[in-house]
Amino acid sequence: MKNQKLILFTVLLTIPLLFAACKKENNDNPVDLTSEITGTYEGSITPSDNPSESKDAIIEISKVDESTIHLNMMSEHLDTAFRLNLYEHADSMMVCFTGDRFNDEYGHHLDEDHHMMGDNDHMDWDHHMDEQHEPGDAHFGGFDRNHHTFSYRLVPGGQAAVSYQFEGVKAQ
Repeated sequence: MKNQKLILFTVLLTIPLLFAACKKENNDNPVDLTSEITGTYEGSITPSDNPSESKDAIIEISKVDESTIHLNMMSEHLDTAFRLNLYEHADSMMVCFTGDRFNDEYGHHLDEDHHMMGDNDHMDWDHHMDEQHEPGDAHFGGFDRNHHTFSYRLVPGGQAAVSYQFEGVKAQ
């Protein structure tokens, strides 16, 4: 009888430890959202105030970390670089501002502790929208994972007077 109690106690103690170990392992190996979208996207950029003035454009996308990318955009209309956070959303990869640019756009800071959670919910678009945004907050584009395309509206200086729409396909 004493052995049965010892075995039961050991099993009951081991199960929570196994779950904790699995969860910790999951944190040590975060999902890399950048792996399928980094590279060069070739397409066009069109100013909102003159749609007939579309020009060729290239955006080079590189990894900053598992859920942040650096974009370097080159065209006759605009030559700029910026960073965006990535969020999974079905067959799309949605993007949102980082750091001060997030604060400038939405009037509050991105909750940095939000990205330290023990699961990958922080990489889910719906979760990001629920936790970080108010209804009506504008977003400017994302990736179509099935067609390897990227669409993004750039608003230089955060002013909505003139924006530029980029549409591109990942170069092979």
